[in-house]
Amino acid sequence: MTAFQLQPMLVGDEVAAGLGVRYTAVRAVLLLCAVLLAGVAVSAAGPVPFVALVAPQITMRLRSPVPPLIASGLFGALLLIGSDLVARSVPPDDLPVGVVTGAVPRPPAGARESETRGLR
Repeated sequence: MTAFQLQPMLVGDEVAAGLGVRYTAVRAVLLLCAVLLAGVAVSAAGPVPFVALVAPQITMRLRSPVPPLIASGLFGALLLIGSDLVARSVPPDDLPVGVVTGAVPRPPAGARESETRGLR
């Protein structure tokens, strides 16, 4: 993938197609790279820091299209506190909080993009 393929996509899909860029393939490769990088980060750091990526997405769905920093931070804190309480109340008392945090449902990767493009 080169800058020639990415730059026209900033203007729009029609312009990119007019310049010979297969924008659906480029978009698929970019999405695959983003998913792989997020997977590597989560496997290295664990599911607890992944809350920093999930909290703004869930906040957008619950509140407004542009989540304020404070609402995302509060939601992330409440998510971790709730996960910790559940982890401490489950019969094996030494259940890691990351196991409970990893079980939290996440919004699909392409759902936000399809909403902004009106493809819902």
